[in-house]
Amino acid sequence: MKNKILIWVAIILMSSGKVYSQDIHFSQFFQNQGQLNPSLTGAFNGLGRFSTNYKSQWRNIDKSFQTFALNADGGFFKNKAYNRNGNFLGLGVNFFTDKAGVLSLRTTSALFNVAYNLKIANGQTLAAGIQAGFIQRSIDPTAGEWGIQYDGNSFNPDYPSGEYISNSKKYVPDFGMGMSYTWTNNEKNPSRDWTLLLGVGAFHVNKPNQTLFLNSEDKLHVKINPHLKLNIPLNKNEFIIPQMMYSFQGPSQELIVGFDFRHFLSFDSQHSDFIKQSAIFGSLYFRNSDAIIAGVGYMYSGFQAGISYDINISKLSLASHYQGGLEVSLTYIIRGTARSRIESRSSFE
Repeated sequence: MKNKILIWVAIILMSSGKVYSQDIHFSQFFQNQGQLNPSLTGAFNGLGRFSTNYKSQWRNIDKSFQTFALNADGGFFKNKAYNRNGNFLGLGVNFFTDKAGVLSLRTTSALFNVAYNLKIANGQTLAAGIQAGFIQRSIDPTAGEWGIQYDGNSFNPDYPSGEYISNSKKYVPDFGMGMSYTWTNNEKNPSRDWTLLLGVGAFHVNKPNQTLFLNSEDKLHVKINPHLKLNIPLNKNEFIIPQMMYSFQGPSQELIVGFDFRHFLSFDSQHSDFIKQSAIFGSLYFRNSDAIIAGVGYMYSGFQAGISYDINISKLSLASHYQGGLEVSLTYIIRGTARSRIESRSSFE
């Protein structure tokens, strides 16, 4: 017999009346900076950055969650030849789509970020960003099995569902903002010394109503995202990077805390382009009362790949058999010439 958990989740989220939805989430939140905090847009050591995340959650439950994100951003006016004060502009676009349940409940979003980075002192940067775009929500109402369609013995698809969906697809505007502060002990190479990043993002500040039903509400609560990241050198080649993100969205709260351990295999040559920076890393994180997250990754020049797995420890573990979600992330940064580029203090690459 098929597991019906996700069917009931979809029904609850989309039932008539007043309901508040909450966001999707990635375990590798630090690889999705445009959706972590708009003020981090363009804040990396390079000219352009492309990143993607894919997560498959609860695969042993029928019609599991499938989430995909794609981000692109760039830093402008970073050239030292005409920018002596260290300030720069960040522009980016974020796209994600999420599909879950036998009803194919899909949420798709396209968001645009603008950020400005202001150097307030040596090694210190203050950044602010805004986000604007839209959310699309859709469903396949013909794929569901509703209680009223059971005749007492079995399911009869010819019976009316009794659910009146005014539109199987809806678009709503969405807005957000964020601020961040960065300090580093080494402006030229922030990834090789003590560096601190503090920030907070605010999303869905307009509380968009996503409902597909008539005379009902399904609003997204405002989501507040405080986060912290610290780069701690252990020696020349090894670093530990503690990170924390605490999200609260209406009655829902999420805390992810843990660390990366990074071992550099090589550093960029100061005299030629033949030797590139490379590193391997491992990560261990805990999501409150929900999952233990373990991961590994590899960095080479502007390329980074990571893979992680959520070990489910919540009450759902009885159905999931402690299997949570596999997540893969890929990032590529167009570096440019380091001698002519302002280094971004909030970047730990």
